[in-house]
Amino acid sequence: KCNERLSVHVNEKFLDDKRKIENIYNNLGIFFKIIVDLKIQAFDELKKTSFLNFIERINYFSISSIEEIVEIQDLTDEEEKEIRIDQFLERFPNNHYGWFQRGVIADRNAQFKRAEASWKKALTIFPQDALASYNLARLYHDYFKNYDLAKSYYLESISINEKYASAHYNYAVLLDTLSESGDAIKHFELALELNPEHPYANYNLGVLIQKEDPIKAIKLYQRALEVQPEFAEAHVNLGVLIEKQLYAYDKARKHFTEAARINPN
Repeated sequence: KCNERLSVHVNEKFLDDKRKIENIYNNLGIFFKIIVDLKIQAFDELKKTSFLNFIERINYFSISSIEEIVEIQDLTDEEEKEIRIDQFLERFPNNHYGWFQRGVIADRNAQFKRAEASWKKALTIFPQDALASYNLARLYHDYFKNYDLAKSYYLESISINEKYASAHYNYAVLLDTLSESGDAIKHFELALELNPEHPYANYNLGVLIQKEDPIKAIKLYQRALEVQPEFAEAHVNLGVLIEKQLYAYDKARKHFTEAARINPN
């Protein structure tokens, strides 16, 4: 049990919660580049046009197209979403975010080849989309099992946005799967620098270092449990290390008991 790895990926709900924030963050560099490119225009002049020249430069053609994308995102009927996004792209074939959303919709409906094609199209229009690269990496990693392509797209995502914690984390999971432990440790550590409360990064890093540095591994398992108290595997591994390293049998027994409560199997 102590040597098991829990390679849990960031789930879709987590990605949904962060997608809009990360998309804004990923495009800040482009936004500031546009400001530099348009430095001959005064702020008041830009404001008079409702910043439409900015919008056009990031592949939105009008305010109405932005509103339409948001409206499509908010639909609850998945089939209607597919129809509407295809109709949108017929009118705006070079709108990279439209293609990105087409990929998201396809991915949610387990249409992985359609998702792959959509995100690749988004990247041909806007190569600096870190999230599209990340999502392609996830597809190749989880569903197509093409680890070489997964590696390539994770690295591309990280090169675009070096502060992308989820990309570092999932890239580390892939490296661990491929027995590239040294690089996996590096990227788990980078993920934790960016998001110290990531329970699975704490856990997986603990697993990788527990033989060489059991005391640090204990701290990592403890941190994982602070964030996610119902983490059965972390309770088991922490109990084993506490028993073997600290001889704290009562504390170890509590963690084993808690693990058995959470997951009786």
